Amino acid sequence: MRTSASRLAALIAVAAATIATPVLAKAAKPAPAPQASPAAAAPAQPAAPALPPVPAASLDLARKIVAIFFPADQQEAVVRNSVAGLMPRYRAAVALPKGWDDPALKAMVEASYPQMQQKLQPIVAAGLPHLYDALAEAYAREFTTAELTDIVAFSATPAGRHYVLASGRINGYPMVVAANNATLTEAAKAEQQQTQLVVAEVKDYLAKHPDVMARIKAQAAAKPAAAPHPQAAGTTER
Repeated sequence: MRTSASRLAALIAVAAATIATPVLAKAAKPAPAPQASPAAAAPAQPAAPALPPVPAASLDLARKIVAIFFPADQQEAVVRNSVAGLMPRYRAAVALPKGWDDPALKAMVEASYPQMQQKLQPIVAAGLPHLYDALAEAYAREFTTAELTDIVAFSATPAGRHYVLASGRINGYPMVVAANNATLTEAAKAEQQQTQLVVAEVKDYLAKHPDVMARIKAQAAAKPAAAPHPQAAGTTER
């Protein structure tokens, strides 16, 4: 069975599966002209219908369930595992392009990893209480008060089986998704800021060491180009 730390870490990192496009390859290139965002012209989406209130007794029991599955003495592990789950996205964003093998550049990028982790830790820690509240509300909406009582007691009852079957649906409740996305939004802001710092350092380094940029360009130019496919080149066999 997964620990509470790894279980919640997976929940926090679920929306971070999309790998960011590496940006350091653009460090020596001019920025493209800004374009209008298609989202700006998109019609506003209708607001989700309001959910009925949750019975106070059910919410109290649900909070006990959250406290049982995510005990206070494991919060440091939850934060640590959650940050670890978010780091691959940042590493991909600042990955050096192939051929950029200068040791100073590599050291510069690698030095930014712990800096990013330090920025993510307080963001994730601040988001946990909101995520716990959202999980408690989702549990309270999914189960009856009687079922919640059985779950708190960890009884081997049909309610316990319902909990196992419904645990996957809990992550899809709108309040859980909203809390998760709020944390990821703040993490994305920190990632963008840290990425900009690294890009600026790389550009400054390359400006001060033109020989490095010249060597990188020479290595790229020396690579043989892939032979075009006959059809792609517009040739046919006769």
